[in-house]
Amino acid sequence: MVPQHEVDRAVWYLANTIPPKIMDSVRAAISANPKEWWLFHHYGFGAWVRGILRRAGFDWSEAEFGALWGSILERAAAQEGGKLLPAKEEKTDLQAGS
Repeated sequence: MVPQHEVDRAVWYLANTIPPKIMDSVRAAISANPKEWWLFHHYGFGAWVRGILRRAGFDWSEAEFGALWGSILERAAAQEGGKLLPAKEEKTDLQAGS
């Protein structure tokens, strides 16, 4: 399981790394399909996001990246003024088992 402080660090990293125009596209995708937007972008855009995080030194398993990238990006897209917004209370399948 990825510790919450690592997830928070990844959110902050993406919020401060991904260009605003791309974040606008992310927000539009989320707004168009809030529950499943990530499913349609897992292999293309999701792979790009996971690559950014890997190159930044996030050393998580493929399963952890796959389970977390969408919620991390959602939180990053919601950041305002550099403030780190709290995580939702829901848990991923990987977190639920622990």
